[in-house]
Amino acid sequence: MMLLRAIVFSIILLVVFRGASAAEDQQKAAEGMLDRARQLSDIRSPKAPGFRLNLTFSFTGQDLETVKGTYTEVWISNSRWRRETVVGNLRRIEIGGPSKHWLIDSGKEEFPEQAARVSTMVEILPTRTAQFEFESITEPDPATQCAVTKARGEKRQRHAFCFDKDNRVLVQSTTPQLVGERVADYSCNYGQFHKFGDYWFPREMACFLNKHRKWRRRS
Repeated sequence: MMLLRAIVFSIILLVVFRGASAAEDQQKAAEGMLDRARQLSDIRSPKAPGFRLNLTFSFTGQDLETVKGTYTEVWISNSRWRRETVVGNLRRIEIGGPSKHWLIDSGKEEFPEQAARVSTMVEILPTRTAQFEFESITEPDPATQCAVTKARGEKRQRHAFCFDKDNRVLVQSTTPQLVGERVADYSCNYGQFHKFGDYWFPREMACFLNKHRKWRRRS
């Protein structure tokens, strides 16, 4: 009887250890995909040269009209950069310094939320300090592989990052966004990758809130 219990106990431990090992392998694989995408596309990495990025974007206004704007970023380093977003007669300037961050709005109206997100959305990859606990790696289609995080918090929030299998660049990201009392998926699709200095950067980007288009950009 004691021998039987020992065998059963060993089998249970083996199953648990195998499960833990599979989860660790999945975590490492997901982190590896993110790291590879950073090597290819992170134009703001510590060793990247300075750049000037110009783009146009559009979004749907409150009256369902198409609103157009421009965005310019001059990046020297993580502690020296300037961003300017213009929509009609509204202008937002952001300046990053070694220890301070300045934000200046000009115009009589409130700066549109969709335009305010542009400076964040063009940073297509999460920061290197961001921590994610991945739960699964899926393949929604033959060309794409996605890493999905575990659900967190009372609202079961998840992140997802999808990569092109051949080129290894990030082609879609999904982040949770609080809308009222519920959590919605804010997703961005990236396409038309071209060389931008030593990196591959998307020339087109379209972002959606629960699959409803919020804005589109072109460089």
